[in-house]
Amino acid sequence: MFSTRRLARWSATHPWTVILAWIGAAITSIVLTAALLSGALTTQISFLTSPDSQKGRDLIASSSLGANSFTETVIVQSDTLTVDDPAFQERVESLTAELVEVESVRTAINFYSTGDPNLVSADRDTAIIPVALPIELKDDVEQTLEIVAEANGEDGFLVLETGEATLDLNFNEAAEEDLLTGETIGIAVALVILLIVFGAFVASLVPIFSAILSIVVGLGIVSIIGQFFDLSFFVTNIMVMMGLAVGIDYSLFILSRYKEERENNHDKLMAIEIAGGTASKAVLFSGLTVVFALAGLLIVPNTIFGSLGVGAIVVVSMTILQALTLLPAVIGLAGDRIFSLRIPLLKQRTAQQQSVEGFWAGLARMVMRRPAVSLIAATAVLVLAALPLTQIETGFSGVSTLPDKFEAKEGFEVLGEEFSAGQSGPVQIVIDAPGGIDPAVERAAADLGVLISADEGFGPAGSLQLAEEPNLALLAAPMAGDPSSEESYDAIERLR
Repeated sequence: MFSTRRLARWSATHPWTVILAWIGAAITSIVLTAALLSGALTTQISFLTSPDSQKGRDLIASSSLGANSFTETVIVQSDTLTVDDPAFQERVESLTAELVEVESVRTAINFYSTGDPNLVSADRDTAIIPVALPIELKDDVEQTLEIVAEANGEDGFLVLETGEATLDLNFNEAAEEDLLTGETIGIAVALVILLIVFGAFVASLVPIFSAILSIVVGLGIVSIIGQFFDLSFFVTNIMVMMGLAVGIDYSLFILSRYKEERENNHDKLMAIEIAGGTASKAVLFSGLTVVFALAGLLIVPNTIFGSLGVGAIVVVSMTILQALTLLPAVIGLAGDRIFSLRIPLLKQRTAQQQSVEGFWAGLARMVMRRPAVSLIAATAVLVLAALPLTQIETGFSGVSTLPDKFEAKEGFEVLGEEFSAGQSGPVQIVIDAPGGIDPAVERAAADLGVLISADEGFGPAGSLQLAEEPNLALLAAPMAGDPSSEESYDAIERLR
């Protein structure tokens, strides 16, 4: 029968076997992460069921409409010239030619090649170049971004690229930067707390390194899972967050219990056994509870929630495993040296002293003496803390939440000022007519376009795009504002 106590003893008596196994797992995971993780993650959101939006997306992707299903917008603007000036025309046409040369670009059009007035702003100082790419290359827009970056500022022209792909890329970069900031602050705060708890530098580092090791091994496992299932880039965020929180907590719990048993005059091995039979058992059941709770995310038929569930379950599972095996092995190898390098200013009390002295012991005695008063006081504090929730304003993670340093946001704002910001992510209406796209269907689509254009939530609907397939057509309409805003979601609901 499985016993956390016996597992702790075995790990403590075979420390190098356990430690080398974890080092091998970490090295393998680093290799797997470097080779596979970037290709396993995506910024795209897809449904695991078949709502109407997913059916429409699948129709577009599987038909000739797929060539135009994903469009980036390159913006060319001048403070001194208009589109009627030869220099402006030369800049737009040369930039269009460069973009067309990119292997992944299907089409790139401009005002001069089409005569379409919708590609020029009302004051004629701004022109846009719609760049169509196949939807499967949505995560790969680096080549067009490089061309745009080189052209930006040249000869006084402002050249920017915006669209769903570039904005997703910027959201990804912002998330990574925020994650790094959060990690730095979180680890620093955790180290201070651990120093206060243990009063020793080595013991304070062990929980942090244990948590990081669990994250590293977990990322390797997720890299493999990502070869079979679509995983959102948010998976790394949840793994780091959960790995640090749970890993530090579990290691702190076990180390504290080991320290307590050593102060109770048990020898090293017996102290590890007792900690394994008590603290480690609590860690096992606590961790399994967390895993089962997180499994609820897998029920939501959305790649983001599924990815969050997979990442969190994997890293918590690795944290449980390392707490039950690696930590006893490290303690068995280091013994009481794990509490070396003590901090002189932090006087540590024994377990017996902590049980009768200090703030927490006094607070516990007060609560037990006045349980009713304590219950009312605690409830009052919680209610006061929750009061701001009654006035919370929820919203959507739109472009406005991005830092101003990202050029895709600047391009989005220029697009909104000169054209319609929603052109970066238009609503696409797929028409699947079993009898074919006949004149009656075209008239109905035109009537729908008129209704959409009259809605304040949308810009002018485009012309009907006929697919090579005789039964398919596409009608696109830009949102009047940020496609990720609450107002745009309301407009889509009206359209439905």
